[in-house]
Amino acid sequence: MFNYTDFTNKFKILSVVIESEINKNYSYWEPESPPLTVLFSNIGKCLFNEFDNLEEINKKYLFKLIEEGITSSDDRLANATATGLIEAIINNSTSNPEQWKNFEEGLLKKSKEYALAVLAQN
Repeated sequence: MFNYTDFTNKFKILSVVIESEINKNYSYWEPESPPLTVLFSNIGKCLFNEFDNLEEINKKYLFKLIEEGITSSDDRLANATATGLIEAIINNSTSNPEQWKNFEEGLLKKSKEYALAVLAQN
């Protein structure tokens, strides 16, 4: 079975704000784990808000993680990355199109394809 906590912990190194958001989600749902799509949606919102504060190397790492999630052979992880993380980022970008453009430029192949497909439907 895939360890989703191990995957989400990879986002924690990006910033203390993102780490705090992830920890807050796990604390809220204790003793259970948070629903994966809800967790990823909250991470996505936080990532978009924190994006400008990330160093370039962390931005590259972020895009690699998103691509790793959406291309995962674990369907639950791939779906949560798409419908939770990426769609939350897109939904938050409506108020900041310039930031979305910067974010979109960094997305890798599958995550960019998904994001553009969602945007085309809106």
